Amino acid sequence: MEGSMIEEDELPVLAQFQYLRMLIVNAGDRDDEIFLERLEKLLPPKSLEELYLRHFCGRTTPAWIAPELLDGLQYLCIEDSLVLQRLSDRFRGSEGNKWKIEGLCLKYLPNLEETWEEIKSAMPGLKYVEVSHCNSLKSFSCSVKNIDFWR
Repeated sequence: MEGSMIEEDELPVLAQFQYLRMLIVNAGDRDDEIFLERLEKLLPPKSLEELYLRHFCGRTTPAWIAPELLDGLQYLCIEDSLVLQRLSDRFRGSEGNKWKIEGLCLKYLPNLEETWEEIKSAMPGLKYVEVSHCNSLKSFSCSVKNIDFWR
């Protein structure tokens, strides 16, 4: 909904939905500092299996999109984020803590300056990837300008 704002006292509520399996975060192309700070403080429940981040206007993904915080995540979709340049350091995980994600969708992220090797390294169990209009993504084995798939 246009004009909606996450209030400070609402941030912890999301973590209480212990049976939530899918979450769609539509940031609505909002780029004001207060909104981005509050979005950074969001704490989704560990039960999530699917996460969609849309119209996000930060330069780096929120730190809570990390394997140690979303260890049950199986599918991640980041799309329509024209400003996004990097995946956060926490996104990459650590040697003993990698993503269990099997499906990944990256669409309309023209400024995402990551290498495909780094993404694959963070997600060793990937089975299906959809990439479209990610012109700055480096070394992806298929076209990054049009819709393409990797299996």
